[in-house]
Amino acid sequence: MVPSLESMAARAGGRVMRGRKAYVAAPFPGKKKTDRSVHIWDNGDDIGIKVFRDNVDEIALKDHYRRLFGMPAWQPRRRKPRKPKAVPFAVRNHFFGETLAVCRFRKKITPDQFALLINDLRLRGDARDAIKYVREFGLPMSDLEQCMRATPRHYTADERAKILNLTYAERQHLGLRRTGSIDLDKAGRERARRDRYNEKRRAIRAGARRAGVNKTSQVQGRLPKKKVEVKSSTIRIVSMDDYREDRPKEQPLPAIPHEQLAEMRLLDELGDGDPDRGVRIAIAMGDAKFCWLRRELMRGSLYPSTIRAAARGRRHAA
Repeated sequence: MVPSLESMAARAGGRVMRGRKAYVAAPFPGKKKTDRSVHIWDNGDDIGIKVFRDNVDEIALKDHYRRLFGMPAWQPRRRKPRKPKAVPFAVRNHFFGETLAVCRFRKKITPDQFALLINDLRLRGDARDAIKYVREFGLPMSDLEQCMRATPRHYTADERAKILNLTYAERQHLGLRRTGSIDLDKAGRERARRDRYNEKRRAIRAGARRAGVNKTSQVQGRLPKKKVEVKSSTIRIVSMDDYREDRPKEQPLPAIPHEQLAEMRLLDELGDGDPDRGVRIAIAMGDAKFCWLRRELMRGSLYPSTIRAAARGRRHAA
């Protein structure tokens, strides 16, 4: 318990000073009684101390006055553990989010597809929403009881595609990454992904060639501020305005009104085609920034350059 200011002043040989905040002006240990270089005040369940001298260990001096005032020895306080960063829904619920997106896209689903949905829901560790999905898809409660009696398990991408009867065209339309397709195996999907990536790079290079930019640097799509062309003894300054008509104007990504599909597409764009890399980037940027990008994508006002800047860790304009 912290003693009163009057008690501290009597024991330390100082005096109580009244002002905006009352404190005790006490002499430094070993100095004259008229010295007032140490200020002590009541700091709740402890004492606060300020020394107006150089090269003084304030912690040791504080322990000295605590012993002088009959207070127990100082004990370090445990810091409260920091709360972990909020993980986006699409990252926490990889498989459940994709299964739910397929079911809502089709509206009418089979009992096997509903069983897969409940299985993925139970793998999250929380099945309180099971009754809500029974009502949403118009299935009897007997199907839910049968699903709840089964043991939850993990399915491969091809097994999930077979249950959902999902084609590659539907998979790409919904922006799925963790569910396969019945008409294209894993190797074929990887080849298609590489083909899309290479086609995107070729389009960027073709646009750069039309703009007259040398693409030897790693930074793509960035034009020099000024270009100097030397012909014999004549120097002509060519500004960026000369190329703006030929350069294609950046267009926003198409709007995706469905929240789950928008999250899946955003993870794919953040990882540049690699959803696992996009998951790591989404966790690093935090829930607030990820939700802002998702809202912009759902409104149709999200540009690819904004996603690239977010993936590099730059601040976005709110």
